[in-house]
Amino acid sequence: MGTQPQPSAMLQALELARINVDAMHPVDLAEHDEHVSRAIDALNDYLNSSSRKSADTLRNAVSRLRRLCAQRARVRDLLAAHKLATALAQAAQAGGAAAAAPASKPFGI
Repeated sequence: MGTQPQPSAMLQALELARINVDAMHPVDLAEHDEHVSRAIDALNDYLNSSSRKSADTLRNAVSRLRRLCAQRARVRDLLAAHKLATALAQAAQAGGAAAAAPASKPFGI
């Protein structure tokens, strides 16, 4: 069996831009971030290649590149928010254990 042809950078960008990242699990977000980064690299390679492209093709590629960059920023914001929420939850659990210990006077009173 032969290898399957890889979809073009434009098609990958279109498919990745349609995904709703707000409903994704953090593990899936990290994987999606890798896919988006690879698609951005492929689009940059396509745009910087010496092959002739029509004005419409260039405009579409740049538009998809901008959408992917915005989506990658959103994905990274969601990943950072998840890491922060995890750290706060761990701190709250540790704080709960500290609250069981004798309380100190707040603000040196």
